[in-house]
Amino acid sequence: MTENRALVIGGGIAGLLAARVLADHFPRVTIVDRDRFPAVPEYRKGVPQSRHVHLLAGAGRRVIHRLVPGAERRVVEAGGVLLRVPQDIRWLNSAGWSARFPTSHRFLSCSRELLEAAVREEVLALPGVETLEGREVTGLAVAAHGRSVVGVTARERHRERGRERAQEPAGTPGGDGDDIAARLVVDASGRASGASGWLRSLGFPAPQEKVVADFFGYASRLYRVPPGHGSDWLALHLEADPPAQQRLGVIYPIEGDLWMVTLVGTENDAYPPTEESGFLDFAKTLRSPELYEAIQDAEPAGPIHAFRHLENRRRFYEKLRRRPEGFVVLGDAACAFNPIYGQGMAMAAEAAMVLERCLREHPDAGPGLAALFQKRLARKSSVPWAISTGRSLRYPSDEPPVGMVGRAAFHYIRRALAVSNSGNRQVAEALLNVLHLIDTPAALLRPRVLVPTLLHKSGNI
Repeated sequence: MTENRALVIGGGIAGLLAARVLADHFPRVTIVDRDRFPAVPEYRKGVPQSRHVHLLAGAGRRVIHRLVPGAERRVVEAGGVLLRVPQDIRWLNSAGWSARFPTSHRFLSCSRELLEAAVREEVLALPGVETLEGREVTGLAVAAHGRSVVGVTARERHRERGRERAQEPAGTPGGDGDDIAARLVVDASGRASGASGWLRSLGFPAPQEKVVADFFGYASRLYRVPPGHGSDWLALHLEADPPAQQRLGVIYPIEGDLWMVTLVGTENDAYPPTEESGFLDFAKTLRSPELYEAIQDAEPAGPIHAFRHLENRRRFYEKLRRRPEGFVVLGDAACAFNPIYGQGMAMAAEAAMVLERCLREHPDAGPGLAALFQKRLARKSSVPWAISTGRSLRYPSDEPPVGMVGRAAFHYIRRALAVSNSGNRQVAEALLNVLHLIDTPAALLRPRVLVPTLLHKSGNI
C-alpha cells in the first residue's frame, strides 16, 4: 500500500508553500531538494536568480500571511522593509512619474534568501514536515496498473557520497537510486523541471510548451545606503519605455541597511556590464539620472552578478488528455515568468492556495485531483502570463509583434497610468490591484476607471 505521505520536489518558495498546505492533509510531508539548505540566509545554486531584486507583491504577501503568519515578522525583524506603494517609491513608468500618496498596498522588500529562510523555518517547524537534501529526483514511480504515481526515484547528488551518507541515520530514503513512496507527488522544481521527460518515459504524453523569449540581461550589485541619504524615497524604480528606451534600473532596500541595485538591458540593445565603470556608465543611460546619482558615490557591498535569458515559459499540463493520478506540477515548473515583473513568488503562493482548495474537495488526493488542480492553476496563471508576455512583446525581437488587441490594451493601460500619475487614487488603486495580482484586468474596465481614462487628455501619452 502506498505510504500516506506527500512528497514535494523542490524546496524553494513554491515547494515550501505547497508543503505547508500538504501538512494539513498528510501526516508526513517530505521536501526533496538538490541543494543542502544553508543554516543562515545565503545564496544557493538552486536559486541562481536570487542575487537580483525580489519583491513580494500583494497577492503573495496576503497568502504568506495566511499560511505562514510568522514569516513576515521574521523578515522584518531581520531588517526587511515593508514599502508603502506608491508612497515610498519614486516610480517612473511608461506614462511618466507616478504620483505618491497613501494606499493599502505594501511590498515586502528583502533578499530572496531571507524570505525563503523565514518561510522555511516556519514550514519545517510543522509536525511531520521533513527534508531530504542533496537529492536529485530522476523519475516517477508508478503503481502496477500504471495509472497512478506512487512516489519518486532519487539519487544522491553530491560526489562525496560515502561521507555524506555516513552522517545520516541508517535507512534514510533517497540514496543512490532509492524509491521514496508517496500518495501525492508535487513537482515544484522550477524551470529545469524534468517532469516532461518523466511522463514520456512512463508512456504518458508530455505537455505542450509555449516560450516567449525576452532576451533580457540583468546585472545586480549591493550597495551600502549612503549615510545621510537625503532623497524622499525608499525605493527607486525606473521603467523602460520601449521601443525607444529599452533599459531599466531599480533600487530597493533590503536587510543589512543595503540597497539592491538591478540594471536590465536587452540583447538587441545592450546588456548591463559586470565591471564597475561599465555598470555605472549603463546607469547613466536610463530614462532618469537619479539612479546613477544615488549610487555613484555609494560604497559597493559585493561584486556585480549577471543573469540572462529568463524567458516566459508555459507548460500546458491542463491540456493533457492522459495523465497519471497522484502527480501535480506548480510554480515555475508549470508557468515561469520573466522575473522583471515580480510575479513569480506571488504566483507560487497563489498555486499553494489552489492546491489547498482542491485538496478540500479531494481530501484523499484520489482520482480527479491532478486534472482539477492543473485546470484551476492554468486559469489562475492566465492573467500574469498575459501581463508578462504582453509587456515583453513591446521589445524589438524575433518574436511575433503585438496584435491589435495587445496594442489596444497597451495604449489603454498607458492612459490609465497617466490618469494615476495625475493623482486619481481610484485609478491608481485599480492598477495596483491588477499589478499585485489581487484583481483581474477586468477591474480596469469598471466605470470609475474607464471613464476618467477615456476622458484623459495629455501630450505625454
